[in-house]
Amino acid sequence: MNDTDPLIITLDGPAGSGKSTVARLLAKRLGVEFLDTGAMYRGIVVACLDSGIDPGKDAAGAIDTARRTTLQFDWSQDPPRLLVDNRDVTDRLRDPDVTSGASEIAVMGEVRRVLV
Repeated sequence: MNDTDPLIITLDGPAGSGKSTVARLLAKRLGVEFLDTGAMYRGIVVACLDSGIDPGKDAAGAIDTARRTTLQFDWSQDPPRLLVDNRDVTDRLRDPDVTSGASEIAVMGEVRRVLV
């Protein structure tokens, strides 16, 4: 790694284990940006559910939703807020229906490609 290579640190673990909290604190301590990719997958779940799509039963609908949905982080907030199609959904991201759909969305290769 040299001075021009980006610093990327990833944390893995089960849902609810505090990954986002630890990552946010570590990023702040290191003075680097924190990107909550888990929030991105959850944002797609919110978009699916709001469109009447069950991501566990309709992979094609979930993939289509991922392709047409705009995700943005509001970096002026700490922690950053997530906007899905210009609507702040941050407070919904940890709801049980969103949490249960997140793992289903995250394993879809095409959704992963769209988000990356």
